[in-house]
Amino acid sequence: MKHRLIGQVMTRDVIKAGYGTAFKRIAESLGRYGISGLPVVDDDGQVLGVVSETDLMLHQSARSDAHRPWYARAHVTRSGRAAREKARARTAGQLMSTPAVTVGPHETVVAAAR
Repeated sequence: MKHRLIGQVMTRDVIKAGYGTAFKRIAESLGRYGISGLPVVDDDGQVLGVVSETDLMLHQSARSDAHRPWYARAHVTRSGRAAREKARARTAGQLMSTPAVTVGPHETVVAAAR
């Protein structure tokens, strides 16, 4: 049985964001192109991280916590601190999840799934 390669199934025209791309522009791109996430790349095109719809939702939900009393918003856990940082995010670099797990076009789909 021959396994398909990533290069055979991947999207070649990738919508991406730079490290400094604004939050609003990322949200607009996800909506306009009907995608659920996009890579954040440096000036050389290397993937630094990924911004997903989940990252955007964390950003919005954490912002709504701002109206709660300080003692109800204590950020003592790692996930609490991460949520606080997402709430303050204004750019792709601040909002992205890292590290990005990537595979090359010559990997099999099975290997990529693993």
